[in-house]
Amino acid sequence: KDRVPQVKVHEGIRSWIIDGDKSIGTGAHPNSAIYKEGGKIRDLDTFLKVQFEEVQGTDPVTGAAHSTWRRDPATGRDYIYCGIFTTPGLLVQLDAQTGECRQFRLPGGATAPWNIAFTMEGHVLVTSCDGQLLRVDPTSGRVWTTAQTGQWVWDITRGADGKFYLATSSETRLFRYDATTEKLEDLGRTHPTLK
Repeated sequence: KDRVPQVKVHEGIRSWIIDGDKSIGTGAHPNSAIYKEGGKIRDLDTFLKVQFEEVQGTDPVTGAAHSTWRRDPATGRDYIYCGIFTTPGLLVQLDAQTGECRQFRLPGGATAPWNIAFTMEGHVLVTSCDGQLLRVDPTSGRVWTTAQTGQWVWDITRGADGKFYLATSSETRLFRYDATTEKLEDLGRTHPTLK
C-alpha cells in the first residue's frame, strides 16, 4: 500500500507521498477530497463549496488545475468535471445537484488528463501529459483523440476568435485548435531557448 501515491499534508503543503514519507510532488487533484490544511472532505456540499469558492481561480499547482464546472444551457444543471490520473485516464462528470457521477475512459493511452475547456456545443476538451487533445461528448458518451501535439499540453483556453490555444511543455510551443474542423495548427515556440 505504501507504494501507491497518496495525498497528504507534508511540511504544510498538500503533497503526493510514497513509501510513507517521501514527497514525489506537490498539489492535489480535486478528486483527492483533502483540505490544504489536511483532513478529508467528507460530504458533497463541502466538496462543492471548496471547488467553487476556494479552488477555482487559485494557483493551478496547489489548487485544482484538473477540474472545472459548466452549466448545461439546455437543462440549467451544473456539472463539475475532474480529470483523474489513472491508466487509462478518466474524466469524471459530477452532477452538482444530485451527486451522481459518470466516468469517461480516455482513449489512446492518455494517462494524465491535465486541463479542461468546453466547446460551444458542450463538448469537453481535455489536455493530457501525453500530448493528446481529447474530446468528450457528454450527451452521447463518445470519447476520441481529436489532435496530437507530441508534448505535454499544459494549458488550454478559448481565444476571442473562437479557437482554442494550447500551451505545451517542454518546448513551450503554442498550438491553435479549431473545434469546428478539428484542425490543429502549430504556431511555433513562445521562446527560442526556454524549456
